[in-house]
Amino acid sequence: MKSRTHFRNLIPAAVSLFFLCLLVGVLVSPSAAQETDHIYAMSHIGVAVKDIEKSVADLKRVFAVDNISVEDVKHRKMKVAFIEFEGVEIEFMQDYSEDGAMAKSVREKGDHINHFCLKTKNIVADIATLKKRGVEFRDQKPRVGLTKKWIAYTKENTIGGLAFELLQPYPEPPK
Repeated sequence: MKSRTHFRNLIPAAVSLFFLCLLVGVLVSPSAAQETDHIYAMSHIGVAVKDIEKSVADLKRVFAVDNISVEDVKHRKMKVAFIEFEGVEIEFMQDYSEDGAMAKSVREKGDHINHFCLKTKNIVADIATLKKRGVEFRDQKPRVGLTKKWIAYTKENTIGGLAFELLQPYPEPPK
């Protein structure tokens, strides 16, 4: 019964995700402003969870998948796991520090969508364009993320309390 409750708590997040996908469709559509034509696809949805082992066990049971592993990122006091659905991943994250921002957020909100991530061909140009539009970034310039790709996060207040991440999946450093 607990696992049903666990997933029932994610239903409001699923509704948010639906509207988020509509938004992403607008951002990456050919009719989008020329200035952000570097953004071309959805990469992943980040879900903050209290108990990643339980979330992964539930995912394995519900979707009959075995290939989900949990990685411990000790230097960040986080555990992460990814599951892919038709080219879009869901990233589950557990902050096991007591004072980390994500741990505090999960204590306040429970399991929830933390961010969404968009792929870009030119992360530096997109950061500059979005800053001109009033978007505030947590990362003022790109940095290497957990998956060894260039990333930059916006602040949480960007879109209705939700942050988003830009990701440039190329190994060379941004210009």
